[in-house]
Amino acid sequence: MTENNNTLPKRKKLKTFILIIALIVFAGVIIFLGFFAKSANPVNYLLNDTPVVKNIMSRAKQKLFVDESGEQENQLEEQRASLNELADQLQNMEDTLDKKEEELNNRGIDLTKKETNLKIQQAKLNAQYDNMRKLSSVYSKMDPNAAAGSLNKLNDNNLAAQILKNMGTDKAGAILSNMDPGQAAAITKVLAPQETPQE
Repeated sequence: MTENNNTLPKRKKLKTFILIIALIVFAGVIIFLGFFAKSANPVNYLLNDTPVVKNIMSRAKQKLFVDESGEQENQLEEQRASLNELADQLQNMEDTLDKKEEELNNRGIDLTKKETNLKIQQAKLNAQYDNMRKLSSVYSKMDPNAAAGSLNKLNDNNLAAQILKNMGTDKAGAILSNMDPGQAAAITKVLAPQETPQE
């Protein structure tokens, strides 16, 4: 869960970084187009000092200005369209990142719930194991004949097998020998390792 908390600021920093880059690119395009639209050509600057050439150049400039301004408008429109497309792509990427972040958060919550459930189940199993060990300890301290009589009355061969399993083999054998033979045989079947099917 701490990994998710650490990745959240990193993702926000990444989103901010991408947005700043997009703004820098947009500003650069605007400045680039504005600079070249206003800058003078050095050859034109020198030729403008010559009177005859100045008249020819001024006519050419007027025609060129009309052509260039239309061309620049087209280029500017294309650049705006391209920037709008990039902005849309950036927004889509940001939306996708937000969805992924939400999915990760949900998975983190699910994993935390599962971890909590596993801890609860582990605690229950530990408590059952401790209770079984205590119960086995009580039965192992009893007289084998009395313990056999109590286990005969249990009517739960699995529980009786677990009690005997958690005590020493000598004590368990003494108790089993004092039990009803049918019940002792049934408990022995529970205690015996199960054969695995051969493939």
